[in-house]
Amino acid sequence: QEAYDNVTVDVELSRREGWHFGTKLVRGAYMEQERERAAQIGYEDPINPTYEKTNEMYHRCLDYVLEEIRHSRKANVMVASHNEDTVKFTLRRMMELGIHPSEKKVYFGQLLGMCDQITFPLGE
Repeated sequence: QEAYDNVTVDVELSRREGWHFGTKLVRGAYMEQERERAAQIGYEDPINPTYEKTNEMYHRCLDYVLEEIRHSRKANVMVASHNEDTVKFTLRRMMELGIHPSEKKVYFGQLLGMCDQITFPLGE
């Protein structure tokens, strides 16, 4: 639930200190473990309440980093997702922002053998 705030703070820090920002955005990899840990230790559940809210947060974070790439060219992002809508969102925003794949600022990652219908077209 704090992902966007964390990303913006880290991007701001990279600007102030002059280093290159890089991130791998992952959606929902450890949801159950995070919820169990929060309950055991007694802190607020860090997971977004719905799948839709998780998608919104992921796209908001991704869009922020893509805007940073457009603005400074001193950032990179790994879009680690099997979600076809997220891949399409990323490609559309890259085109809108003038981020060409040859710049090697945006990478995509999927687990081997999962969602090959998404992975193979990206390779082309």
